[in-house]
Amino acid sequence: TQALTAIARDLEGSPVGGVSVNWISSDSSVATVSPTGVVTAVSNGVADISVSLGMLASQPVRVTVAQAPGSVTVTPTG
Repeated sequence: TQALTAIARDLEGSPVGGVSVNWISSDSSVATVSPTGVVTAVSNGVADISVSLGMLASQPVRVTVAQAPGSVTVTPTG
């Protein structure tokens, strides 16, 4: 997992507090994102994570998931 932070800014670039953003994953079969911005890997691939606030949308953050095996088990056949 990886936590992301979104900061809303006014037209002068100053942070605006107390706003709620909507987190979006372009491919939830690769990575999901919680309402608080925590990204969780689901399967190998690429997903873009972004936020929306009303009619505004952020530039996406590209997430690449490449899960490696943790172990290998050999069993006899037949």
